[in-house]
Amino acid sequence: MNKSERHVDFARRLVDGDDRWTLIDDFVRWWYGPEFKIEGNTDAEIDAAEERIGVKLPQSLRRWYRYAGKSISSVSNNQNHLLRLNELQPLEETYGRLHVQIENQAVYQWAIRADDLAQEDPPVHMFMDSEYIGPFRPSTSQWLLCDLIYEAFAGGHSVERRAERSDLDGCARLPWEPGIEDDYAPEFYITEDSLIEFSEPYSIVRIAERRT
Repeated sequence: MNKSERHVDFARRLVDGDDRWTLIDDFVRWWYGPEFKIEGNTDAEIDAAEERIGVKLPQSLRRWYRYAGKSISSVSNNQNHLLRLNELQPLEETYGRLHVQIENQAVYQWAIRADDLAQEDPPVHMFMDSEYIGPFRPSTSQWLLCDLIYEAFAGGHSVERRAERSDLDGCARLPWEPGIEDDYAPEFYITEDSLIEFSEPYSIVRIAERRT
């Protein structure tokens, strides 16, 4: 596959439901470069965290911390705060759910419900303190992939300009919006070397370029 087709293939694999962990690693290598060093937590560190908070983590969350637990500040946390292993809290301190991410103004939280913790790849829900906002992602692995894409865009050097939908010809649209989905959510596209956020009501695009 030539270089110019890779972004189209990545978007297609998102649509087709390709293995999310492969997609996560592929995206990190593409956006941050093949020499980027990513470091995870050890099983012993994850076991100790489970003992500290009094719950067993879902397998998908364990896999995430093994993959990037010590590199979270490098691949996320440009906008919202994805919790590191040592920041996880016992359920009794978080309204009976496992918080996994805090919004940048600490108004909203993303969490896994206690009843779902036994699932291998449980859904992630959105809350505002004790108030339930609604479901956010159908699985932890999809939430993590969305977060990596969203945070990469938020942390990249971006430019903003006027544009029409026709200007996006040749770009590959992501099948879901990586941030908060609502009636005003922008569309996200991927190109050979960048991520693009398109807000149709305002005919504005923001373009963030990957590291080279």
